Amino acid sequence: MTTRPAAGIKNPRVLAIATVGQSLRFQAPDAWDLLARRGFDVTYAAAPDQWSPELALQGAFEPIRVGRDARLSSLVSGSRDVRRLAAQHWALIQVQSPIVAALARTSPRNCPLIYVAHGFHFHRDGGRIRNLLYGAVEWALAGRGDALAVVCREDFDAAITLGLHRRTLLWHLPGAGVDLDRFPATPRRPARPLHLLFVGELNENKAPLLVADLVHHLGALGHDVVATIVGDGPLRDAVSARVNALPKQLRWVPHTSSPARLFQECDIVVAPSAREGLPRTVIEAISTGRPVVARSNRGTRELLTDPVHGRLLSATAPLEHWADAVLDVAGSSARQVEARHASVQRFGKDPFALSYGQLIDRVLTGDGRPGAVDLLDQRGSKPNVGGA
Repeated sequence: MTTRPAAGIKNPRVLAIATVGQSLRFQAPDAWDLLARRGFDVTYAAAPDQWSPELALQGAFEPIRVGRDARLSSLVSGSRDVRRLAAQHWALIQVQSPIVAALARTSPRNCPLIYVAHGFHFHRDGGRIRNLLYGAVEWALAGRGDALAVVCREDFDAAITLGLHRRTLLWHLPGAGVDLDRFPATPRRPARPLHLLFVGELNENKAPLLVADLVHHLGALGHDVVATIVGDGPLRDAVSARVNALPKQLRWVPHTSSPARLFQECDIVVAPSAREGLPRTVIEAISTGRPVVARSNRGTRELLTDPVHGRLLSATAPLEHWADAVLDVAGSSARQVEARHASVQRFGKDPFALSYGQLIDRVLTGDGRPGAVDLLDQRGSKPNVGGA
């Protein structure tokens, strides 16, 4: 299929909406780059946050009054803003988060809409009632959009089971397009102390405080261990307090422009998130050659498929099990570093650009008929469901 440049479209404007600017900045930067290379002008819309100024430099930025929670006041104000924006003339609307996706798909519009789901709220680790509720909502809304893209295998399979591919074009993207050239396989020289790394938003789901507890626990057992916590968010005060209590073992870096260097400097990446789609941090860690100790969720289960990649722990695993896992994966041979790097190449920029580009072509040419497409399956993982 040939690509469809913006030159063939009367109004080459794309509206990208998410609940917060951070999602637009980190979940799909390669999508926006691809659209820009094709000649589209991207307008970003989200609740303002620390990443809004950077998005404004890349394109126009429209603030919307919506939060991550489902409070009535937030839904009402967010609905007004999303409806106002959706009614304007666009070539395409792409939404990146569940609440905004619901608001946009129920708003009048005159262009195609793609919802890129970076993790359904119904999933294998969720409760039965919660899964039934969110599954029913997504089934009802699926037919209101032109395509539904997911970034991980379990969500694709769950969507098939729910029958969403009969209501919309279901597309499996290979993650969000990580620039793996920035995260080359780098041998780590044996050194003391053992260096752990956490990268992510400081919130309850990401669980950065577990890393602080882990370092304290290992230190109490006599192990020479330090950790760097990278990120910012609602738990910043709690993280700061832990760093002040353990100044020789913990370091906090709120922001960094050199994430690759931090991966290269560490020995093990700790990823205790309860919920993830397909976590970039884990892909970047494995690409650098670092083992990952992670909580089992749909994203880490897809990425940590071999013991050489690291260890998965259950949602209820005690701190002692985390400590055992860290000590178990400490130390990496050159062969292990290269094996990890090779295992994540399918989640790089080129596979993403190929898949996302074909999705855009299908939708913009009006060929977004219901069906399911998984280009990864065509490379031998398992049979394609159909619709290619």
